[in-house]
Amino acid sequence: VPVQGFGDHQCGMYLAGGICAALYNKLRTGKGEKVTVGLYQAAIYAMGIMITSANYGNSYPVSRKEVRQPLLNTYLTKDNRCLMVAVAEYDKYFAKFVEAIGIPELGNDENYCKLVNLGSKNVELIEMISKQIEQKNIDEWLEIFANADLPCEKAYLWEEILEDEQAWANGYLRKVK
Repeated sequence: VPVQGFGDHQCGMYLAGGICAALYNKLRTGKGEKVTVGLYQAAIYAMGIMITSANYGNSYPVSRKEVRQPLLNTYLTKDNRCLMVAVAEYDKYFAKFVEAIGIPELGNDENYCKLVNLGSKNVELIEMISKQIEQKNIDEWLEIFANADLPCEKAYLWEEILEDEQAWANGYLRKVK
């Protein structure tokens, strides 16, 4: 079930952007504009990546066990947390990635080291990666990936975001009376 208010929130943001653009245009040209936004329009824009991807034969929802690029995926850790791996350049970083997670022998394996060769072996590779990731806690993986200079992050729980120092320090969250 999607989070309630998803469309309403997006509509508000898109409308604010449209109003700002219209005001800027009025200052520049002296002409006013009509600004509109609809829930369906906002939903199509917010889900643009999935809709565009469907144009190329990808169907959503996708099981994380079957994604085409295993280094852009989520994996469950020993402490039952989701590690979000975001290594977009598969061929360039594959060897470094498998070394970091403890299966360096795959680094030069032609079946796995080039995305174009992976084909249906993606499911098999995801299973191998999953087995490695579930051996350590989230904080251990975050440190390993940071030391290897590979992008990842833990999937934060809503409650953790409420206590996140960065969110408060940047003013993303505020206490209001």
